[in-house]
Amino acid sequence: MCMAPSTFALRYSRGYIVRGSETLPGRPWGEYKVPFVFATNGRTFLRQLETLSGMWFCDIRKPSNIRHPLGRD
Repeated sequence: MCMAPSTFALRYSRGYIVRGSETLPGRPWGEYKVPFVFATNGRTFLRQLETLSGMWFCDIRKPSNIRHPLGRD
């Protein structure tokens, strides 16, 4: 699933609680309730530190999707 995405982002997607009249169109996505996850450590993306910097995105609707950094050159 998403090749090493943020554990926190995946946990958030699994544990999301639907409240009131809120709906989740397009479901199901397996155990996940939020289809897109983002993770960052606050650093600007640096190619030299590719896996340790920048904001990362993953579409978890399909297990074959892979994560990738946003804002890279």
